Amino acid sequence: MAQIKTKEIPIQIKAEFLNDSLQLGVPVQFVFSIQHSAQTQILLPDSTYNFFPFELKKRTYFTTKTKKNISIDSVVYDLVSFEVQPKLYLKLPIWLSPEKDSSQVIWSKPDSIFLQELVKNNPNLSLKSNTSYEDWEDYFNYPYWIAGIFILLLVILLIWSLLGKRIIKAYTLFQFNTRHSIFLSEFGRLTSRIKSRQSLEDIEKSITLWKKHLELIENKPYSSYTSKEINQQLNDSDLIDALKNIDRAVYGQEISEKINEALFTLRKLSVNRFEMRKEQLRNV
Repeated sequence: MAQIKTKEIPIQIKAEFLNDSLQLGVPVQFVFSIQHSAQTQILLPDSTYNFFPFELKKRTYFTTKTKKNISIDSVVYDLVSFEVQPKLYLKLPIWLSPEKDSSQVIWSKPDSIFLQELVKNNPNLSLKSNTSYEDWEDYFNYPYWIAGIFILLLVILLIWSLLGKRIIKAYTLFQFNTRHSIFLSEFGRLTSRIKSRQSLEDIEKSITLWKKHLELIENKPYSSYTSKEINQQLNDSDLIDALKNIDRAVYGQEISEKINEALFTLRKLSVNRFEMRKEQLRNV
């Protein structure tokens, strides 16, 4: 259990797996509990955090408990892994800054879990050999078959030399447009649900979806960027206000009427960046 003193009350971090072993692709639970001063604001890893060598399937938050100026925040992460190392480790951070400043981060001690082997070594099996020769008459016409393959390859090479670049460009644009259409549909579905029920989970899903779509458009790791780093990359004044409203909702649990306007700003920016990138692909 990690302990860091802040405001005269030590921060105590408990981070551990509930099981000793796991199977590939089967969820396992990881408990993350923090005891701290009631005046200390902390941030826990959310769905945008990289849990490698694990993947996050679900998380369950528990209501903050406060007694005698001491608060306890707890969350249970449902994780899966497809790594084949015999022993896996995980440690998680907490932040003492709303902007997730790296200078205000505290790490838990790493906990480990073993990979459960389902297939054991088989005993040596004796092989029965059969070395008798059986005559087989060859009816296959190899010369015609080889000539046919050669002609087919020549035709393919000719078509590719004439149309190869056009085919690649058309396929790239088709994939690009398809993924953008899927994003707009999914993002629109989430924003509609947010308007009707104002769910924090849907807001987090929408910002995660938006970051991943920007990664596709600009080939930059936006999923790992903080709001401040995203603003530095895109330098858009409307985006700065939009991300502030979204962070206030996600981390401060304060959903205002401006959240819908903020999501519209994200959608508008992604469409503009998409059109710019599509034009670049057309002119390649």
